Amino acid sequence: MSSDNVTQTDSVAASVPAPEPSAPPPAAARSRHTRRKVLLGALVALAVLMPLLAGGLWVRVHSAPSKLVVIHRATPGGSFPWSNDARTTAPSAQYAVFAQQNNPVDPAFQAYYTRVHGATLLGNALTPAYLTQLGWLQIFANGALIAPAQSNPGSSGISGTPGPTATLAPSDLDPNLLHNGKFDGATGIVRLPLLDVLLTVGSTVPVGGDDSALTYIALRDATAPNHLAHLPVWRPVQSTSTASGVFIAESSSKGIASGHIIPLTVWSYITQSGVAPDGWQDTFGNPLTEAIATTSTVNGVSHRLLVQAFALATVVIDLDNDDDQGQPIGSVVPLGRDYLETLGPPPVIVPAGGNVWLTGDTAVVTTPGGSSASAHLGLNFPLALSGKTQWINGALWYEATWKSPHRSGSGWTSAHTVTITPPAKGAAAWASFDALSPDIASYLASFGTNVGSVVYDITRNRYYTYNQNMPFVLASSSKVSIMVAYLSWVESQGRAPNAFENSELTNMIEHSDNNAAQLLFDRLGDGPGMAAFYQRIGVAGYVQNPYGWGWSSLPPIGQVKVLTMLQQGAILNAQNRSYALYLMTHIEADQRMGVGETLPPGATVAMKDGWVPAPDGLWAINTSGIVTDGNETYIIVVYTAHQYSYDGGWNITRRVCKTVGPLLV
Repeated sequence: MSSDNVTQTDSVAASVPAPEPSAPPPAAARSRHTRRKVLLGALVALAVLMPLLAGGLWVRVHSAPSKLVVIHRATPGGSFPWSNDARTTAPSAQYAVFAQQNNPVDPAFQAYYTRVHGATLLGNALTPAYLTQLGWLQIFANGALIAPAQSNPGSSGISGTPGPTATLAPSDLDPNLLHNGKFDGATGIVRLPLLDVLLTVGSTVPVGGDDSALTYIALRDATAPNHLAHLPVWRPVQSTSTASGVFIAESSSKGIASGHIIPLTVWSYITQSGVAPDGWQDTFGNPLTEAIATTSTVNGVSHRLLVQAFALATVVIDLDNDDDQGQPIGSVVPLGRDYLETLGPPPVIVPAGGNVWLTGDTAVVTTPGGSSASAHLGLNFPLALSGKTQWINGALWYEATWKSPHRSGSGWTSAHTVTITPPAKGAAAWASFDALSPDIASYLASFGTNVGSVVYDITRNRYYTYNQNMPFVLASSSKVSIMVAYLSWVESQGRAPNAFENSELTNMIEHSDNNAAQLLFDRLGDGPGMAAFYQRIGVAGYVQNPYGWGWSSLPPIGQVKVLTMLQQGAILNAQNRSYALYLMTHIEADQRMGVGETLPPGATVAMKDGWVPAPDGLWAINTSGIVTDGNETYIIVVYTAHQYSYDGGWNITRRVCKTVGPLLV
């Protein structure tokens, strides 16, 4: 369809809807004159309809949409709030950096973003999510989402209060945007009508392409009442098909409906389920303009475009670029990008003391945008904001403080690494060892990939890690998993271990008997049997070794997960759990190195050590255990590899375990 086929206002008047079902008979009291007028009107309508029907043109009245987006006009056929605004605003070079940003979608918006096919509708995130006077905001290439302050009561201690409209600066968010936006009842999220702002300020950013002659000023002019299409109707309607598109009514009076026509090429795009999964009106809103023809250069060639503004998005149809089905390709105008390049980001409001949570591994640095870190924190770790913020090259930075049991610190973190949304109940927080002790973190780092360690503070539900996902040779530490897997296998037969099995389990754990371990390992199905066990309990990273269970490998986090499930009763029944922990707390004296010889005073440990010359001929030495001291419980795993000295390997485990204990209890 070429731009010449766009339906104009004067051509619409010839199109009329199909006749409605017969009206009830006029009352007997009606005058003959009245009946004559009704009959005459019917004959006139029939005279108009017959040529159309004979030519194969059928005009259909659409049913009312389930969710009608409210039109902004103050009165039917009247003006929009921006109609009398003659401002023009050019983009600012200082804001161009925002067009290059690509932030993660904040957890507060992720479910909504996924449901509405946000990659197509909204595009990538140009800002992190952050607090404004209206709520938690994130601006995307094609739009903006906001979780109003009142929709997150008490979630983080952060709240925003809209300021008085009379004092708003151009970059401030007008509270009216919440009322004119699209509210999602399932999530409480509002999609903001950024087009309102761009029309109000008269942005001179080109619409449709970098060299398009169409700007938001031209779109503003196109929303004037004199550009409305008009259609004779039998009764008030909301939408009607015509030969050239779908007519959407804004108002009707004395048999004439006023509104806009959505051309068939635009209609085909906005009604695709992959573009508008919630329906076109929920996704785009009602049309604000007729379709406007413009051109733009694409790969060095001038393309004809149709641009039509809707309440929530603006659509571009490239008439010279077809998809696989031979239809002109549609897209949405980058309203979010154009907004940021015109006005910059709305002001940040961060009250001191508000909490946020990290969404992944993050270095808390000493200066905004710096590289010197005070600590490396991870997923779900809480931060307390100081209230200070700074934008640097399109990235927002927060000053914040953090705490571990016996250490605290402050610094700056990028806003794209945090969220206002609290973690799910029971979700653990993660950090590197420098959140516990910079000294032990530096010590571990000095060994590179030859050491891996994880501490799980069960009491506070926090992990501290170094090389947590790197596989290490298990040696006799694998006997814990052999024991748990064997007891689980016995449970599956509906019985308890017999006397022989109890003897072999005791020898394997308390005395580290390798023959006992081999017997039980063989009964479980050798390496494949153990691999199936790890898979069943959701522990990744196990690597079988054809030369024996002692040379099989597992990451430190895998051993921690096995011990955690054992400690918390998630892997065995109560009787077998108690039995397994009993064996691990009665390790013979000459097997209690590492965690066993460095316990905090008064603490107890359920543990298992391991040591073996690895396939490379060097020592693999490790220790792991569940430490309990009163109401405090933590799990620690320290694995080493490629150690030239037996004693040197044990010294690494001793130093880590001895340092960590007092920092947690």
